[in-house]
Amino acid sequence: MVITSASANAPDEDGEPANRRASLQAAYDYYPFGMLMPNRYLEDNSQQCTPQTITWYQRVPTVVQHVDMNSEATALDGLTIAEGTAVGNTHWNAPEGENDGYIDLELLPGLDVPNGGLTVATYSISSLGANKSFRVRTHVTSTEAVPLKTEVVQTNENDEEELLCSNDVAYDAEVELEGTTLTGGNIKVRFKTTRGSTTVRIYSLAAETMDLVTGSYVRMYCNDQFGLSKDYRFGFIGAENDNEISGTGNSQDHKFRMYDPRLGRYRSRDPLSKSFPWNSPYAYAENRVIDGIDLEGLEYVSVHHYANGATAVTQFYKMTDKEIKRLGGTTAGIHYSVPFGPGGRGVKHIYYDEKGNVTNTYWEQRQTGGASDLKFHGLYSGPGSVTYDGFSENYDFTMQPIDWADAIAKRHDMDYAAVAGENYAGYLEDVRTLQADRDMVARIDALTASFLNPFQSVGVEGVETPVRTSYSTEMDFSMLGQRVMIDALATYKQWKVDNNLGNDALYKDNREAFGKAHPATAIILDQTQE
Repeated sequence: MVITSASANAPDEDGEPANRRASLQAAYDYYPFGMLMPNRYLEDNSQQCTPQTITWYQRVPTVVQHVDMNSEATALDGLTIAEGTAVGNTHWNAPEGENDGYIDLELLPGLDVPNGGLTVATYSISSLGANKSFRVRTHVTSTEAVPLKTEVVQTNENDEEELLCSNDVAYDAEVELEGTTLTGGNIKVRFKTTRGSTTVRIYSLAAETMDLVTGSYVRMYCNDQFGLSKDYRFGFIGAENDNEISGTGNSQDHKFRMYDPRLGRYRSRDPLSKSFPWNSPYAYAENRVIDGIDLEGLEYVSVHHYANGATAVTQFYKMTDKEIKRLGGTTAGIHYSVPFGPGGRGVKHIYYDEKGNVTNTYWEQRQTGGASDLKFHGLYSGPGSVTYDGFSENYDFTMQPIDWADAIAKRHDMDYAAVAGENYAGYLEDVRTLQADRDMVARIDALTASFLNPFQSVGVEGVETPVRTSYSTEMDFSMLGQRVMIDALATYKQWKVDNNLGNDALYKDNREAFGKAHPATAIILDQTQE
């Protein structure tokens, strides 16, 4: 038998003082295995309330400076081009009829880029005040899928520039930089490139101070409100209570396991414990039982990067239909090659600090419908490839592709990486990758033929066996787009070879001549110049 007590803080119906009530408020009788016996419990159903002061905090942004990119004068005001003539051409552009101006910074070819990146341009932001929390928001892209860096610096009391915050950009991102000023002087926002032969495009820039606003109010909390009633189904972090196991509110369904809030522990082992060997398989949110939320996967793959250098990889795209349904995800079928969760398809990198707080999140190969599905497929098809860190060119070829289209794209990426080297001229111009393009087209044709021939086993030589080896419309659409684009690249590179043109001969300079020889292919390649 389990006996619990609850205090009463108001007189009862007879006007008796609360402290003269019986201390026995509830009694429960259980079977030996923990289930509540029917009709073997007593509960005090009276309403009991207590006042509680609730204090709230909110970070309120105040815009200090917003760069108007829709006017050439305001867009270029405060912009300083880096010394050393890294930028060959700077111009402002606003598409006719559209309210989205931008600045293009075309870099000179053959630049010597240091390890920390080469500064392209700097914006000066007016004073935000000393010791002020701030946020800088910008949208920046680069051509040729070149990774970028953004930094915020300020001159300290010793007249030395000090880094306040920074962020790495894959090559197209809306970036938020947060930090605290040192002095009342101006801050500078720097844009850096990690490689030459690209154009850096700045769409927007705004700086805000972040002020902490606080307030409080008093409200009454009662035992039949706000999730305290036994009739309310949900408890901690919105998980559904299972009151038949250990009594009201003492057992909760966290999808994969049952949680005991009295212990702050799960009752069964973590099914992904092999990926997290340093954690207890029964711990909740790495023992942060007050403010932690136990994460569930929402993508193809999640890569967790910890402050001590350790990483943990969870591959959700290899889950069974039953497992992914419990996550609220989408199962594989005639269209989708493999399962994925509500977060969309792609690879998600999550970075943590020493206290276990999430500091940064990067997506790769993210497909959420629409244009992103035309641009990416699986883990390797599309511009670039999945990486070890989520933002550099340190490509990760250890993951198993999702289907045959992804497997062919992975082999193509590996072939490119094998011949590119330090003087890589990009996927469009580097003639050394011609054979890799030819091989990819041949593999796509071979795979298509194997699907159409009932007497031939499905597959293609020279690539890794993917997770899914059967047909899907997602794979079919991807291979169609792959073949059109890669065949166009091979045609252009072969034309360059036939005309004794090297990597330094650019498409934009040879568009007219190539277009006369291959007009349809030139139209396809024109899309890469946008």
